[in-house]
Amino acid sequence: MSRFIVPFVISLLWNGASATPISVDPAESNLLIVGGSEGQFCSGVIVSPTAVLTTASCASLITSWYLDIYAGLHRLSENTTVGVQKRNPTIIQPHPSYPSGTTGRGSDIAILKIANTAPFIFDEYVSAIGLPAVGETFPNGTLGVQILSDEQCLAAYEVGSPGEFTGESMLCAGGGNRDFCNGDVGTPLVVWDDAGAPKVVGLAAWGQGCGNPFFPGVYTEISAYLDFINANL
Repeated sequence: MSRFIVPFVISLLWNGASATPISVDPAESNLLIVGGSEGQFCSGVIVSPTAVLTTASCASLITSWYLDIYAGLHRLSENTTVGVQKRNPTIIQPHPSYPSGTTGRGSDIAILKIANTAPFIFDEYVSAIGLPAVGETFPNGTLGVQILSDEQCLAAYEVGSPGEFTGESMLCAGGGNRDFCNGDVGTPLVVWDDAGAPKVVGLAAWGQGCGNPFFPGVYTEISAYLDFINANL
């Protein structure tokens, strides 16, 4: 059976735990911090030596702040450069339908391209994560957060409520006291397939508060945007 987690590696993640290097948990070595002169403001995930997935809502902040991407930095409070790789994107490519997607929250995905001359170097602290195949499905499960059905998400976010949910391009997880929070937009939702390989299936996008038991966190569903991703890698 596949198992889902949110890698709770950013300090603002609600009731989450700190990260470990790839030698302990490879799913957490591909998560990174996106920040600038004002500090961290969102997150992302490495999918190739020269490509990072994040949300378009994260990428929209980049126009006003100088952007740095830090991979291998697992604790914001630690003043260390061990295992840390810093890069600057050469191309910022949000989905062309954002923010005018099927709902006010639709098409919330973007790709940050890194120069071919300065790719991420994969080691015990930094690695890429796989993408789901077209048509690949995974059973619901729990580890850290509960993955909810589209029906459960729709019940929480009724049509007309703040941040309309659509099951075609979003999924949700959480409830209780495990959730993402301010500064965590773009954090990946990861699943292990039957072969034991981690794959990113969602990106933290929006919600109502932090750890609200009545409103699970909503994630951009990666499988809905594979054409966009593959065309821009």
